[in-house]
Amino acid sequence: MATSTIDLEGVTAVIEYEYEGATRFLIKPDPENVPIRFSLQVEAACALFDMLIPIRYKDRTSAKTMNIHISPLSITSLKHSTTTDLPNAVEPILPTATCLELQLAKSIAILVPSFIKEPVAAARPRSGKILDSLYELSHVTNLRIYIPNTALSLNQLNSTSTAIAQRQLQPFSDVDHDISRMFSVASPARPVHCKPLPRHTQPPIENT
Repeated sequence: MATSTIDLEGVTAVIEYEYEGATRFLIKPDPENVPIRFSLQVEAACALFDMLIPIRYKDRTSAKTMNIHISPLSITSLKHSTTTDLPNAVEPILPTATCLELQLAKSIAILVPSFIKEPVAAARPRSGKILDSLYELSHVTNLRIYIPNTALSLNQLNSTSTAIAQRQLQPFSDVDHDISRMFSVASPARPVHCKPLPRHTQPPIENT
């Protein structure tokens, strides 16, 4: 089965995950009127899964985003479903949605602009809650991403799921998909990972 070409750019998304036995959602970024965005690019045997999270940094108020980057090599399973019976937390954002359920072999990658000092600090409480959620997300191996149910066709969903199951997809290696360029040439990004820390401790971020 040939993998469908997909160029899905910046659709509204909600993230659901389980942490310490509780279901949690990443819904409200900072500012709240700017949605979380999900992008998916699939071409030939390459894929890019990316989510853009609006956030306010204490260090540089001009920087306003953080990215979640998921390598196709780290995804062991991708299931999908379309339903109107959504969690209450999701309905105000997406009345109907396609749910992408990802099983991961390793943690997600978090991207911040390279000029942001470490440890990364939030400018206000809403952004602080986002950092807490990203810390939790960096330690889960199962997450659900809700996107508009018209964003991807059934054929695109099925072919991508099959390609993941058969280990056919690799990360893009060309310059246009270099993760260090995701924040533009003027504001390059660096890939980072959160270290495991005791609960209720602000996670530091280290270069990889």
